[in-house]
Amino acid sequence: MTKAVKTGRSEREGNAAVERSGLTRNSSLAGNTVSLTANRKYKDTVFKMLFSDKYRLLELYNAVSGRHYVNPDELQIVTLENAVYMGMKNDMAFLLDTGIYLYEHQSTINPNMPLRDLFYISSEYNGFVDMKSLYTSTVQKLSAPNFVVFYNGEEAMEDRCEYRLSGAFEPKVDNPALELIVTVLNVNYGRNPVLMEQCRTLADYAQYVALVRKYKAELGSLEAAVRRAVDECIRNDVLADFLRKNRARGQSERIIFFLTRNIQSLIIIIICTIYLILI
Repeated sequence: MTKAVKTGRSEREGNAAVERSGLTRNSSLAGNTVSLTANRKYKDTVFKMLFSDKYRLLELYNAVSGRHYVNPDELQIVTLENAVYMGMKNDMAFLLDTGIYLYEHQSTINPNMPLRDLFYISSEYNGFVDMKSLYTSTVQKLSAPNFVVFYNGEEAMEDRCEYRLSGAFEPKVDNPALELIVTVLNVNYGRNPVLMEQCRTLADYAQYVALVRKYKAELGSLEAAVRRAVDECIRNDVLADFLRKNRARGQSERIIFFLTRNIQSLIIIIICTIYLILI
């Protein structure tokens, strides 16, 4: 059997991921609190932050698979520790029952996901398997892989489609010796209604992104759009606890940062004044 190894992102990679989202970590302060400010790739990390929670991730898994697991402790996160493989980032990987699941969030259409997932799963298996066992007569058991992309870009796409690794083979072959299939689910607001009904968190996320887009078009400022979308979502109980929590943290961070910066400036002024008096 495979050896399940719990891993997590490094602080540096976590900071990089958060900085690409609308929830930005204040690097000048200690800790991992997050503030609600805007930047261009706000969608990716909101999605990752939401579903890094085991309860929400299990809810998402059940909706996608049609299963009905209730204990989030049965789910084991195995996202690549380095989180960067060949210059590419792995969003979420987890073990459940006898399977390993690789989930990716995409805001652009990317038919190269099968090749990327091939690299990811190879790295995962490399971490699970005792390499010496590959040279014995005993079959090395592996968790069956599953690959899903959650797409919420603005380019048109059907509710569900598949990418196949064999689609990249040149010349084309009828019976490829190697195949990898990625299921792509369109999670934009109004798409995949059955899936959305089964996962409230995903439906709320889709509504939040739709509101940001709407207000970005009206206001012209992404930061202003995020703020208005957050306010509206909280009023309407859409990701309310998640957004309220992170907005409160962001406000606290800004206050602390302001006070800290001004206290430091005051100390410098006092020291300089004393120095001038003494000389």
